[in-house]
Amino acid sequence: MERNDLLEEFEDLMSLALFGEISEEQRIRLNQIVAEDPSLKERYENYNRMQEGLRFHKKSLAQSESKQQNISPISAFTERLFKNRILLLAAIIPLIASLYFILRFQFPKRPDSISIQTLGACDAKTIQTREPIRLGENSFCDVKILLTQGSVQFKIFPNSEVRILHLPQSNDSKESLSIFFEKGKFLLNETLHSTGKTRLYWNGTQIELLGTKVLIEDLENGRSIKVWNGSVVLRSGVRYILPFLSESKETWVKSFEENNKELLNDIKEVTLSDSSLETKPFILSADSILFLTSENNPKTADLKKIQSDLGQIRNHLSLDLKENRTNRLTPEDLEDLETLSQNLGNEKLPELKKKKQEPIRNENGKKNSVVDEKKELKKEEPVRLGMKTIKLKDGSELKGNLIQYENEYVLEIDGKKKVIKTEDVESISF
Repeated sequence: MERNDLLEEFEDLMSLALFGEISEEQRIRLNQIVAEDPSLKERYENYNRMQEGLRFHKKSLAQSESKQQNISPISAFTERLFKNRILLLAAIIPLIASLYFILRFQFPKRPDSISIQTLGACDAKTIQTREPIRLGENSFCDVKILLTQGSVQFKIFPNSEVRILHLPQSNDSKESLSIFFEKGKFLLNETLHSTGKTRLYWNGTQIELLGTKVLIEDLENGRSIKVWNGSVVLRSGVRYILPFLSESKETWVKSFEENNKELLNDIKEVTLSDSSLETKPFILSADSILFLTSENNPKTADLKKIQSDLGQIRNHLSLDLKENRTNRLTPEDLEDLETLSQNLGNEKLPELKKKKQEPIRNENGKKNSVVDEKKELKKEEPVRLGMKTIKLKDGSELKGNLIQYENEYVLEIDGKKKVIKTEDVESISF
């Protein structure tokens, strides 16, 4: 049993004992708790001494009143007026002082708790597990987290799948919210005084909110993220496809990150505000899916194979990111989105109107302020994979020393180099 729970049980049983309402079974349990935790023994004795003191003063008051029965009413009134006040003060002052010091020094100070409000097919217990939240056609989940520095509210729409990686447990400034969005539709409104505390992972991208509203749609008819009333920082890279690499604190993961920076560094970083980003769905190969979803401990797998698999995934993601399109949100779009966000917490939300948006264009060669591309990754360092057999889609097989670049391989055979495009490779054997 945790110490906080033990303290609460001790206080409950002690209250019953002080008022004389404790049963024999409860008294035995109280003695067990005192025996288990020696620090409670002194508190137990203090309570008993206070109780004896109160009984003594009560007895003294009763004796005093019996003596006054033979005194005249005027004399009795005068004596009680002064003597009873002195006795009452003598009893109350030590009691108040004792309670103050007990509460001040012996009770542990608990961190400020947060408030979680839920609506729909989820509750506070459901969202605190790392298990996927999969909603059916007629289900939804609405969550509001109230913190001292603001609030975060989000809605998971029907036919959606979300995994909450980390949920704030207190108002500590180090606490944050991390959510892995897999498919469907997801709306989030962040109103925090401190920024960078909410992160979403989706489609190989980390979305860091800077006090804003976000709508993500990963549906059959298109995939996009809409941002308004603030901004987000989008960072794309292999580490964001693998939530365990982003969230895990295991030593081997940190070591792998340190030794494979060229694989795990961000491919692209963009700041998005009052606009939408349409992105191509990142579809993994069958081998990559098996690698990412394997229940085997990754640290027991072959390191070279992990590096090769991550390298191929990185190349595919780099190519997909080049096809992203950014659209300016029109006043009508912003009005619809604001109406949608204002209905958070309700069972039914209005649907957004389907509009065709024009892509953002830079006029007169000036960079548009809506989207700020912070960086396009520098030319990547080559990844040396060693002696490998590579099978091409035309059926031919080649064996040699393989080096991997952004979107191509270089195979060294007998001192000669052959450049092979990533899209021409069917498989690599180890």
